[in-house]
Amino acid sequence: MKKLILFFVLIIITSIHSYAQWERCSKGLYRYAGIDEIVINGNDIFAGWDGIAYLSTNNGENWTEKANGMEGSLQTSIAIKGNNLFIGNGLHIYLSTNNGESWTEKKSGLRGCCYTLAVKDNYVIAGTRTSGIFLSTDNGDYWIPKNSGLDDLMSLEITYFAICGNNIFAAGGGRGVYLSTDNGDSWTLKDSGLTNTYITSLAICGNNIFAGTYDGVFLSTDSGDIWIQKNSGLTETNVYSLIINGNNLFAGTSVGIFLSTDNGDSWIEKSSGLTSNCVLSLAIKVDTIFAGTSDGVFRAKLSDLITDVKTEEKENESYIISPNPVSDKLIIRQKNDFNSPYEIINLLGIKVLTGELSGEYTTINTSQLTQGLYFLRIGNEVRKFMKY
Repeated sequence: MKKLILFFVLIIITSIHSYAQWERCSKGLYRYAGIDEIVINGNDIFAGWDGIAYLSTNNGENWTEKANGMEGSLQTSIAIKGNNLFIGNGLHIYLSTNNGESWTEKKSGLRGCCYTLAVKDNYVIAGTRTSGIFLSTDNGDYWIPKNSGLDDLMSLEITYFAICGNNIFAAGGGRGVYLSTDNGDSWTLKDSGLTNTYITSLAICGNNIFAGTYDGVFLSTDSGDIWIQKNSGLTETNVYSLIINGNNLFAGTSVGIFLSTDNGDSWIEKSSGLTSNCVLSLAIKVDTIFAGTSDGVFRAKLSDLITDVKTEEKENESYIISPNPVSDKLIIRQKNDFNSPYEIINLLGIKVLTGELSGEYTTINTSQLTQGLYFLRIGNEVRKFMKY
């Protein structure tokens, strides 16, 4: 009888383990850390909580606090520009040039409370509460206000940026979405069709731009001129975070994570294993998706969430690339030959980028590439990818 009971217990444990899609990976983080942002840079994963940066170099297994010389205890925003790591945490913006080992404050010219940061070409853009948008061309040494077209700054919160080509989209808190096509010199409000104008997140893939709100997800295919609500199957409409991987759109909500494979026409929940269903941030590193929640960081294999993701790599493939299509950062994961040179070639056969792979993960800045098809060549292997 005891053997029979043990047999059924083992079946139950095995079933639970195989069903769970997400696992907690928060060693080194405070137990109830609310992770505002997760940013991937090659092999490094940065997480922001309570105005402080944490770094993991082993896929989230362990986290180390990186706060030397830093003050602040508000929402954390992280942006990476080459070897420069920027963090905004309220009244402060900090720069680190040594992967977070030390920080220098960079707020000359900046006003208001910094809510979000982004990088476009050689610029760093900061969104604030009560003071609008600022741009720096010198790695934060001086910030220039860029508020033409933004009204009543004292009641405006810039909560998120999304960049595609010459278009900069800014989430205007309770106003809707603003668009600039001239590096922030002027802004135009784009809110037609939005039933809730408090924008929490933005994500872009090609001509599709998605906005997360407290009334679900909205899609625009015309640079924000018209927004269409996309909530079928979305059982919770408080959306905090969005991320795109190929044809797959993930939404982090107050009750878990949802996946759409048809541009938001339908959604299915993918939350098994989460101990906190409040998902504040999302990031993807090659074949793994990370979720920042009110209970730390969780991770899952994309192949456990998406049925069309390949679970096995071909034996002759020595490296894989992601995401594809790509916006501003292409990540290469390689199995060997860590110091191999690479070339990116356009359709005319012209080399537009060259460099050398370093380590298991290498991040290539593709933000200055124009939209279109490109080829990545490493040795005798060639991969193609789309830039949008």
